[in-house]
Amino acid sequence: MKTITVIDILDMEELSVESKLEVALNEELIPGEIMRKFARWCVLQVIDLWPDAPPVVREFLETGDETKREAAKDAWYTSKYGSPITVAVRFAADYTKKPGWAAWCVADYAREAGADGEAQVKQLRNLIIEMETS
Repeated sequence: MKTITVIDILDMEELSVESKLEVALNEELIPGEIMRKFARWCVLQVIDLWPDAPPVVREFLETGDETKREAAKDAWYTSKYGSPITVAVRFAADYTKKPGWAAWCVADYAREAGADGEAQVKQLRNLIIEMETS
């Protein structure tokens, strides 16, 4: 009997994007570091929809620099632009306890803001393969 891998789940054509990500974004299957990187990538796909996003937000999303995480999270609290993208930034910067849940929320809010779900699945797949081969 073949063991099903995360890659197998992400490749299942019969599953929706939402289902693939809900199953795959699990701390027992993918290291938190990969999920945090994925979450930041998801937000970057739609960050231009937050026209006055503070530079620290983009810097955190692009680099994952932990010294900028709190400032990026705080930017959401002070934003007057309440939208899926600002909420996604908040979750991307506030993943300390449940990185899988936070990554799933970020991906969901980013899709709500217009991000391509299939591109999200492809990116997560690539990050996992990159992790496995390094």
